[in-house]
Amino acid sequence: MNNLLKNKILIVDDDDTCVFLLKNILKGFKFFDVDSASSGEIALEMLKMKEYDLVFLDYKMPGMSGLEVLKEIQKNDSSIPVIMVTGFSNFKNPADFINYGAFDYIPKPFDEVKLSMAITKALKMKKWFNQKKDQIDSLKSELEKHRKELVFQYEVLSQEQTRTEGILKNAGFGILVLDGETEEIKLINNEAQKFSGLHRKIETFFGIHYAEIFPDILVRQIKLIIAYVKINNEITPEHELKIDDNSVLRIIGYPVKKMTLF
Repeated sequence: MNNLLKNKILIVDDDDTCVFLLKNILKGFKFFDVDSASSGEIALEMLKMKEYDLVFLDYKMPGMSGLEVLKEIQKNDSSIPVIMVTGFSNFKNPADFINYGAFDYIPKPFDEVKLSMAITKALKMKKWFNQKKDQIDSLKSELEKHRKELVFQYEVLSQEQTRTEGILKNAGFGILVLDGETEEIKLINNEAQKFSGLHRKIETFFGIHYAEIFPDILVRQIKLIIAYVKINNEITPEHELKIDDNSVLRIIGYPVKKMTLF
C-alpha cells in the first residue's frame, strides 16, 4: 500500500523491547507507517516535521515524562489521539490519563484485542476530526473568496460613484434630487446651486427642504412638478420659467424609484 494512504503512528518509549513488541503487533495490520522515538524531546521534534494520526506514549521515561509530552502535544495539535502506555504500577489511577487529554491508555504487557479496539476507535476519531477540519477549511476558503469578490465589487462601485458624482456635480445643467416623502435635498449640483443664491459647499444642502434655499418663483414651479410626478409617476412635460428679462429656465421632472449612488 502507498505510504501516503497508510495511517502514520509514532511510538514514544525508551524501552527498546517494548517498542519492538508494539511494532511487531502493528505490522500485522499492514496499513500502518510506524516510527519510534526514544524520548519525549525527540518525539516533539518528530511531530513538528511529520503529521501523525496516532501516538503511543509511555508514561515513565527519563527526561520529559509522558504527561509532560502529552501536554505539549495537546498544546500544539489537540487533534492527534494519544494512547498512553504504562507498566508503572505506582500510578494511582491510569484512567486519570484521560483527564490529562489522552484518548485512551493501554497497560503492559499488551493485550492485542484491546490494543486493536483502542487503535480503531482512535483512528475513527482522527478521521472524523480531519473531515470536519476539511469542511471548515473549505468554508473558510469560500468565505474568503466571497469577501474578496465583495471588496472588489465595492472598489469598482466606489470608483464608479466618484466618477458619476463628478459628472453630475459639474454638468452644464442643473440637477436637483429630492426625497419623495420629505422633499429634502438628496443631491444638488453646481448649476442648480446657483439658483439658490447661496455660495457654500454642496454637501451642506443635503437634508434641507428645497423651499428653504430657492426663491419663491422657483419653489412654486418645483411644487407643481412634484405633484405631477407623484400623481402620474412619469416624466413631466418641459416647463419654461422666466427668471428675468434675459433668462428663461427650462425644467423637467423625473420620477426616481430608488437612489443608490448617493
